[in-house]
Amino acid sequence: MPCLAWTKASVETLASDQLEALCGTSCRDDLTSLRTSIIGACKGPNDVVVPGESVTYPATYLADRFLYATSLSCLRDKATDQYCDIIVAGWNGSYTDAEKCSMCELEIQRLQLSSPFGYSEDGAEDFSSLTSSCKETTYTYATPTSYALNSTTAPPAPTCATPYVIKEGDTCVTISGENGVSTFNLIMDNAIDSQCNLLPAAGKSLCLPRKCNTHQLDMGETCDSLVRDLNITRAQLHAWNPNINYGCTNLAAWRGWYLCASSPSPTVPVNEGGSTTTPAPIPSDAQGESNTNCSKWYFVESGDHCAKISLQFSISLKDFYFLNPQVDGNCTNLWGNTSYCVQPIGDIATYPGYPVDTPSTTFPKPPPPTSFVPTPVETPALNPTAPGTIEGCFMYENALNEKAGVADLASGNSCQSWAWAGDVTVDELIEWNPSLVRDNCVLDAQYSYCIRRWEEKPKDSFPYDYCMSPNANYIPSDSTQPSDCTCYVQFRAADKEVFKCSSFPDLFGITVADVQALNPWIGSDCDADLWSKLSSDGFVQLCVSQESSKPSSSSMSPTPTPTPTATATATASN
Repeated sequence: MPCLAWTKASVETLASDQLEALCGTSCRDDLTSLRTSIIGACKGPNDVVVPGESVTYPATYLADRFLYATSLSCLRDKATDQYCDIIVAGWNGSYTDAEKCSMCELEIQRLQLSSPFGYSEDGAEDFSSLTSSCKETTYTYATPTSYALNSTTAPPAPTCATPYVIKEGDTCVTISGENGVSTFNLIMDNAIDSQCNLLPAAGKSLCLPRKCNTHQLDMGETCDSLVRDLNITRAQLHAWNPNINYGCTNLAAWRGWYLCASSPSPTVPVNEGGSTTTPAPIPSDAQGESNTNCSKWYFVESGDHCAKISLQFSISLKDFYFLNPQVDGNCTNLWGNTSYCVQPIGDIATYPGYPVDTPSTTFPKPPPPTSFVPTPVETPALNPTAPGTIEGCFMYENALNEKAGVADLASGNSCQSWAWAGDVTVDELIEWNPSLVRDNCVLDAQYSYCIRRWEEKPKDSFPYDYCMSPNANYIPSDSTQPSDCTCYVQFRAADKEVFKCSSFPDLFGITVADVQALNPWIGSDCDADLWSKLSSDGFVQLCVSQESSKPSSSSMSPTPTPTPTATATATASN
């Protein structure tokens, strides 16, 4: 059946540790047991799932979806017994004929077409053409029957507000750049693989996501530099680009992609007639110093903060602070149970005192503060720390309890969940909280734990966030090999225009001499030699770090570790 907007068939490629957590544990068996329990318990006519507006599905819908996803993620290559996700992650650029005809590629498509969650007529047509080109006859499947309970015909495909017809030579990056949309949103909205190797053929259509002001992520950019150069907040960067994780440790993976530098949600700029000219009634709980020439007020509740309000009402923090001068520049004194102005009347640049050269309109001075006494926005007190948990931790958090509203506390309190939340590893979590045990790593609801020991992760040697898994196809034979190298960075042919060897010390904290020692094929003319051993598809991996017990021929100077930057270590997906 065609995929509706809420039933995307795309399943992202997982890293090795994620694959082990999913496939190397009892997770799939637990899902199967859960499905059996659901079948036994949900026998009534109303025991169904209705994720859309009208089509109903069996009560096992969610379990079936998860089992379908795990069947794809846990697929292994029959010849090597490696996870196909790991193999495919090593493919760069356009797929070769051998890769297209490999067991991993053909079997993953066969599994998709065998399931109602992955089947589509276009996919079936493309798969038939692919197996014919590969001269493969063993990858057969039965067309799945309708999964819905109340529909004998396939649900209508979702309408597309802005279709785009693919041209020869198009990639996800070129399409997003030419049309002013986020590369990530384009991929997600059309259920394309993250490397965009399965982009439909020329002549077929995609649905463009909502437009935004775009910025192509370049080498050397960081979240801090993006916030500064684009004049946005860190919260806005993450809200508009959900592919960037909390710690910005995966920024290099999106190099070359187009990011949203403005909200992709529909907004109307003030100067284009979208301003409001009617004042809103002043609520009785208005903050006394807020500007009463206001077209919209917002009641602040527990858990609110300035960045959240800024995103919710599309008002810059600068304007929010101007309309509400009681709030300091770090938002440390926001009052709870109090209303604040979140939208001006007309153009805010005309307000008295607004930092512009010539205000064109004046308004009465706001009244003096009222005698209203605010209720502080309270955060829960920390529980006692778990036995053995270290002192001096940057971030302590209470384990979830029954008041958190989490259906499965054991899952919510798993070390995997908390490690993800803190952008740390499970090993680090256990190191800081020795009461946790690896075999059954679950936080106890009665304690608080160290979730993040430091504000910024210390860099002991090199910026490992940018190291890539070794790919034998891209490592020259006379470079330091994976058994002795702790960090490889990857370059592509296009980087030749923007990267010079003189950048090595700033980007990686390593001298050019040490790069040459670890990669002896790079001679005295580093800028020329660096590109001399590109693979047939235009990539090369360099070793930039090895165990301290195995120093390179030239001594590494103890230069300060550089601030992490998005560099040439992750290739942009096209």
